Amino acid sequence: MKITIADKQTIVRIGMIGILKDHFKTLVVDEVSDFTALTESLKANKPELLILDFEQVDSFNITNLPDIHELSPTTRIMVLTNDENEEDILKVLELGIQGYLLKDTSYNEFISAIEAVLKNGKYYCSKVIDMLYNKHISKPIQKPISEIPQELTPKELEIIRLIAEGRITKEIAEILFISVHTVNTHRKNIFKKLNIKNSSELIMLAIKKGIVDTTEYYI
Repeated sequence: MKITIADKQTIVRIGMIGILKDHFKTLVVDEVSDFTALTESLKANKPELLILDFEQVDSFNITNLPDIHELSPTTRIMVLTNDENEEDILKVLELGIQGYLLKDTSYNEFISAIEAVLKNGKYYCSKVIDMLYNKHISKPIQKPISEIPQELTPKELEIIRLIAEGRITKEIAEILFISVHTVNTHRKNIFKKLNIKNSSELIMLAIKKGIVDTTEYYI
Protein backbone atom coordinates (compact mmCIF):
# COMPACT_ATOMS: atom_id res chain seq x y z
CA MET A 1 0.00 0.00 0.00
CA LYS A 2 1.27 3.47 -0.89
CA ILE A 3 0.48 6.67 0.99
CA THR A 4 1.80 10.15 0.30
CA ILE A 5 1.91 12.80 3.03
CA ALA A 6 1.94 16.44 1.92
CA ASP A 7 2.78 18.86 4.72
CA LYS A 8 5.67 21.30 5.08
CA GLN A 9 5.83 20.78 8.86
CA THR A 10 8.58 18.21 9.32
CA ILE A 11 7.53 17.12 12.79
CA VAL A 12 3.96 16.51 11.60
CA ARG A 13 5.19 14.30 8.76
CA ILE A 14 7.45 12.34 11.10
CA GLY A 15 4.61 11.81 13.55
CA MET A 16 2.20 10.59 10.87
CA ILE A 17 4.79 8.26 9.35
CA GLY A 18 5.40 6.70 12.75
CA ILE A 19 1.68 6.14 13.33
CA LEU A 20 1.13 4.75 9.85
CA LYS A 21 4.06 2.33 9.94
CA ASP A 22 3.01 1.16 13.39
CA HIS A 23 -0.50 0.32 12.20
CA PHE A 24 -0.07 -0.66 8.54
CA LYS A 25 2.65 -3.26 8.16
CA THR A 26 2.85 -3.34 4.35
CA LEU A 27 3.26 0.34 3.69
CA VAL A 28 5.32 2.58 1.44
CA VAL A 29 5.20 6.23 2.52
CA ASP A 30 6.37 9.21 0.51
CA GLU A 31 6.56 12.65 2.13
CA VAL A 32 6.60 16.03 0.39
CA SER A 33 6.48 19.66 1.47
CA ASP A 34 5.65 21.59 -1.71
CA PHE A 35 3.38 21.34 -4.73
CA THR A 36 6.16 20.54 -7.20
CA ALA A 37 7.33 17.57 -5.14
CA LEU A 38 3.72 16.49 -4.68
CA THR A 39 3.04 16.39 -8.42
CA GLU A 40 6.22 14.38 -8.99
CA SER A 41 5.26 11.94 -6.24
CA LEU A 42 1.76 11.44 -7.62
CA LYS A 43 3.04 10.82 -11.13
CA ALA A 44 5.71 8.36 -9.99
CA ASN A 45 3.92 6.47 -7.23
CA LYS A 46 0.15 6.70 -7.89
CA PRO A 47 -0.56 6.25 -4.16
CA GLU A 48 -3.81 4.80 -2.87
CA LEU A 49 -4.12 7.69 -0.43
CA LEU A 50 -2.89 11.27 -0.14
CA ILE A 51 -2.96 12.88 3.31
CA LEU A 52 -2.82 16.60 2.70
CA ASP A 53 -2.85 19.87 4.59
CA PHE A 54 -3.65 22.40 1.88
CA GLU A 55 -2.57 25.20 4.24
CA GLN A 56 0.85 23.64 4.85
CA VAL A 57 2.08 22.79 1.35
CA ASP A 58 4.23 25.45 -0.31
CA SER A 59 2.84 26.87 -3.57
CA PHE A 60 -0.47 25.04 -3.04
CA ASN A 61 -4.02 26.15 -2.34
CA ILE A 62 -7.54 24.73 -2.49
CA THR A 63 -7.91 25.52 -6.19
CA ASN A 64 -5.10 23.03 -6.92
CA LEU A 65 -7.11 20.07 -5.60
CA PRO A 66 -8.63 19.22 -9.03
CA ASP A 67 -5.05 18.99 -10.38
CA ILE A 68 -4.45 16.07 -8.01
CA HIS A 69 -7.37 14.18 -9.52
CA GLU A 70 -5.96 14.82 -12.97
CA LEU A 71 -2.49 13.57 -12.04
CA SER A 72 -3.66 10.45 -10.19
CA PRO A 73 -7.40 9.74 -10.61
CA THR A 74 -7.34 6.63 -8.40
CA THR A 75 -5.72 8.39 -5.44
CA ARG A 76 -8.15 9.11 -2.63
CA ILE A 77 -7.60 12.29 -0.65
CA MET A 78 -7.90 12.95 3.06
CA VAL A 79 -7.37 16.47 4.36
CA LEU A 80 -5.71 16.76 7.77
CA THR A 81 -5.55 20.40 8.78
CA ASN A 82 -6.20 23.02 11.44
CA ASP A 83 -8.46 24.95 9.08
CA GLU A 84 -11.96 25.18 10.56
CA ASN A 85 -13.09 27.94 8.19
CA GLU A 86 -16.57 27.07 6.94
CA GLU A 87 -16.00 28.49 3.48
CA ASP A 88 -12.80 26.49 3.01
CA ILE A 89 -14.41 23.28 4.26
CA LEU A 90 -17.34 23.63 1.87
CA LYS A 91 -14.98 24.32 -1.04
CA VAL A 92 -12.95 21.22 -0.23
CA LEU A 93 -15.97 18.94 0.12
CA GLU A 94 -17.49 20.29 -3.08
CA LEU A 95 -14.33 19.16 -4.89
CA GLY A 96 -14.99 15.55 -3.93
CA ILE A 97 -12.49 15.05 -1.12
CA GLN A 98 -13.14 11.77 0.69
CA GLY A 99 -12.02 12.79 4.17
CA TYR A 100 -11.62 15.89 6.33
CA LEU A 101 -9.99 15.75 9.76
CA LEU A 102 -8.72 18.43 12.09
CA LYS A 103 -5.23 18.04 13.53
CA ASP A 104 -6.54 17.77 17.09
CA THR A 105 -7.91 14.35 16.16
CA SER A 106 -7.09 11.31 18.28
CA TYR A 107 -4.86 8.40 17.23
CA ASN A 108 -7.87 6.09 16.90
CA GLU A 109 -9.88 8.56 14.83
CA PHE A 110 -6.92 9.14 12.53
CA ILE A 111 -6.59 5.42 11.86
CA SER A 112 -10.36 4.97 11.50
CA ALA A 113 -10.48 7.78 8.96
CA ILE A 114 -7.68 6.27 6.88
CA GLU A 115 -9.30 2.82 6.93
CA ALA A 116 -12.65 4.28 5.91
CA VAL A 117 -11.25 6.30 3.02
CA LEU A 118 -9.13 3.39 1.77
CA LYS A 119 -12.30 1.26 1.68
CA ASN A 120 -13.91 3.82 -0.66
CA GLY A 121 -15.88 5.34 2.20
CA LYS A 122 -15.89 8.87 3.57
CA TYR A 123 -14.80 10.24 6.90
CA TYR A 124 -15.64 13.73 8.12
CA CYS A 125 -14.78 14.57 11.71
CA SER A 126 -17.59 15.57 14.06
CA LYS A 127 -16.76 19.30 13.90
CA VAL A 128 -17.13 19.28 10.12
CA ILE A 129 -20.38 17.34 10.24
CA ASP A 130 -21.78 19.66 12.91
CA MET A 131 -20.88 22.66 10.80
CA LEU A 132 -22.54 21.22 7.70
CA TYR A 133 -25.60 20.09 9.62
CA ASN A 134 -26.11 23.47 11.31
CA LYS A 135 -25.63 25.26 8.01
CA HIS A 136 -28.17 23.21 6.12
CA ILE A 137 -30.90 22.94 8.76
CA SER A 138 -30.88 26.74 9.03
CA LYS A 139 -31.79 27.06 5.35
CA PRO A 140 -35.50 27.20 4.46
CA ILE A 141 -36.62 24.28 2.30
CA GLN A 142 -39.46 25.17 -0.04
CA LYS A 143 -41.08 21.73 0.15
CA PRO A 144 -41.58 19.73 3.37
CA ILE A 145 -38.68 17.35 3.99
CA SER A 146 -41.13 14.48 4.50
CA GLU A 147 -42.24 14.76 0.88
CA ILE A 148 -38.76 14.61 -0.62
CA PRO A 149 -38.14 10.84 -0.85
CA GLN A 150 -41.51 10.26 -2.53
CA GLU A 151 -40.57 12.69 -5.29
CA LEU A 152 -37.45 10.75 -6.21
CA THR A 153 -37.46 7.82 -8.60
CA PRO A 154 -35.67 4.56 -7.70
CA LYS A 155 -32.95 5.43 -10.23
CA GLU A 156 -32.46 8.87 -8.69
CA LEU A 157 -32.18 7.36 -5.21
CA GLU A 158 -29.55 4.96 -6.53
CA ILE A 159 -27.60 7.84 -8.04
CA ILE A 160 -27.79 9.79 -4.77
CA ARG A 161 -26.28 6.84 -2.90
CA LEU A 162 -23.47 6.57 -5.44
CA ILE A 163 -22.75 10.32 -5.24
CA ALA A 164 -22.66 10.00 -1.45
CA GLU A 165 -20.06 7.23 -1.85
CA GLY A 166 -17.85 9.71 -3.68
CA ARG A 167 -18.37 8.22 -7.14
CA ILE A 168 -17.67 10.49 -10.08
CA THR A 169 -20.06 10.76 -13.03
CA LYS A 170 -18.13 8.32 -15.21
CA GLU A 171 -18.09 5.68 -12.46
CA ILE A 172 -21.84 6.07 -11.87
CA ALA A 173 -22.49 5.64 -15.58
CA GLU A 174 -20.42 2.43 -15.66
CA ILE A 175 -22.04 0.99 -12.52
CA LEU A 176 -25.59 1.68 -13.73
CA PHE A 177 -24.87 0.86 -17.42
CA ILE A 178 -26.10 4.24 -18.59
CA SER A 179 -24.43 7.14 -20.41
CA VAL A 180 -22.60 10.01 -18.76
CA HIS A 181 -25.19 12.34 -20.31
CA THR A 182 -27.99 10.38 -18.62
CA VAL A 183 -26.25 10.58 -15.26
CA ASN A 184 -25.88 14.35 -15.63
CA THR A 185 -29.55 14.65 -16.53
CA HIS A 186 -30.56 12.67 -13.44
CA ARG A 187 -28.24 14.79 -11.32
CA LYS A 188 -29.82 18.04 -12.56
CA ASN A 189 -33.30 16.63 -11.90
CA ILE A 190 -32.32 15.55 -8.37
CA PHE A 191 -30.91 18.98 -7.51
CA LYS A 192 -34.04 20.65 -8.89
CA LYS A 193 -36.43 18.37 -7.00
CA LEU A 194 -34.58 18.78 -3.72
CA ASN A 195 -33.99 22.51 -4.19
CA ILE A 196 -30.25 22.19 -3.57
CA LYS A 197 -27.18 23.52 -5.35
CA ASN A 198 -24.25 21.23 -4.64
CA SER A 199 -23.14 17.76 -3.59
CA SER A 200 -22.45 18.63 0.05
CA GLU A 201 -26.06 19.77 0.47
CA LEU A 202 -27.21 16.59 -1.25
CA ILE A 203 -25.18 14.38 1.09
CA MET A 204 -26.42 16.12 4.22
CA LEU A 205 -30.04 15.91 3.09
CA ALA A 206 -29.59 12.26 2.14
CA ILE A 207 -28.17 11.52 5.60
CA LYS A 208 -31.01 13.34 7.39
CA LYS A 209 -33.66 11.51 5.34
CA GLY A 210 -32.06 8.11 5.68
CA ILE A 211 -31.39 7.77 1.95
CA VAL A 212 -27.82 6.82 2.85
CA ASP A 213 -26.65 5.06 5.98
CA THR A 214 -24.89 7.47 8.34
CA THR A 215 -22.48 4.70 9.32
CA GLU A 216 -20.96 5.11 5.85
CA TYR A 217 -19.72 8.50 7.04
CA TYR A 218 -18.35 7.25 10.35
CA ILE A 219 -20.01 10.05 12.31
